[in-house]
Amino acid sequence: MDKSSSLSLLSDEDLLSIYFEAKTLGLDDDFLKMIIDELKRRGIEPA
Repeated sequence: MDKSSSLSLLSDEDLLSIYFEAKTLGLDDDFLKMIIDELKRRGIEPA
């Protein structure tokens, strides 16, 4: 299973939580993009 399909297993709430935590911690832009892409796939726009 690749990383992006692993994200699909998370709830919307968990994915948003991970996104905001990753952003706060200044994690890798590629990691943030992967999360953002999954959020957009679900029709969720991160603030």
